[in-house]
Amino acid sequence: MTVSTIRNIAATALVAVAVFFVYRFFNPPEVAIEVVRDRSAVSEIPAPTNEEVAANPNTDQLSSSESVADVVVEPDGLPAPDAEFVPVDEAVATVALGTWDDAEIERLTDLLNSDPAFAEAVMQEFRSEADPQRLKRLANLLGELDDPALVPLAEEMLYSGNVESQQAGFLLLNKVQSKDPAARDVAMRVLSGESDPGTLVSAINILARPADIDDEQRTDILNHITPLIGHDDPMVRRRSYSTLARISDPGEATDTLLAGLNDSDPKVRQSITYSFITNAVDDQAVIYTLLSVAENVQEAPITRQGALQALRQLTLSTDEEARVNAVAGSLNQ
Repeated sequence: MTVSTIRNIAATALVAVAVFFVYRFFNPPEVAIEVVRDRSAVSEIPAPTNEEVAANPNTDQLSSSESVADVVVEPDGLPAPDAEFVPVDEAVATVALGTWDDAEIERLTDLLNSDPAFAEAVMQEFRSEADPQRLKRLANLLGELDDPALVPLAEEMLYSGNVESQQAGFLLLNKVQSKDPAARDVAMRVLSGESDPGTLVSAINILARPADIDDEQRTDILNHITPLIGHDDPMVRRRSYSTLARISDPGEATDTLLAGLNDSDPKVRQSITYSFITNAVDDQAVIYTLLSVAENVQEAPITRQGALQALRQLTLSTDEEARVNAVAGSLNQ
């Protein structure tokens, strides 16, 4: 072989090597990736054994029915540094976007109570959600959960600075107050520290129908509600009177309610009048005042009707019964 021939072979080899590296530079080999459904799965999914690989060459592939990937795994099995974890399960993300019938609520409630990870995801979604409709449905869903973490979550929402979040927080407190007395404590703190009428009414509503309260908390609620019957806003006064009537012992708030029948707002007087239907006591002062309301032609007919209904719960004299019947006849004309 001549020197010239050797040189030609060497030159050809160098050109081939150069072409290979240029090709690799512009066409790097693809790195196989694997997807997993959640953060914990990165460390929990075991590598397939040699026998499993031999039996099923696709052992390390997810089936087409599996969830959308949210983690990229590098060849060594570790998550990529810039991997992005989806914070909420698909089931959480679709709450309130589809159907919201009894079957769907039951399905989600069962999942909520059986899967702590799902419950935590719903709480996180509730905390970050901005859409009023989704907030309402998330609050109703969370209200089916028996978890002490819900009250701090709801209180956090009250002070979020967002009106929709605040309303959702009050709704959640309303849902859980029958199971967790701490919800009523939050409402009383709001009454002590807030002055906005809408906020006060929302807090009062939580206390309006308490379940299984002990005497200590009942007294505490009354002490927070009673001062509000003198509030400037008629809606605050109205809700305060009705709550006072509902949670007081029979006769306990009679004098306060009778005085409230002189309120300047007709809706407040109407509410108080109807509260006597279930809270009336056989007291002559009550009968006298309710008769005055019933016979007052300047009063709204609906309020006068309420006074008549309350009077019929009481023990009346013959003369008082005649007056009640006369008013009833005039209102029915």
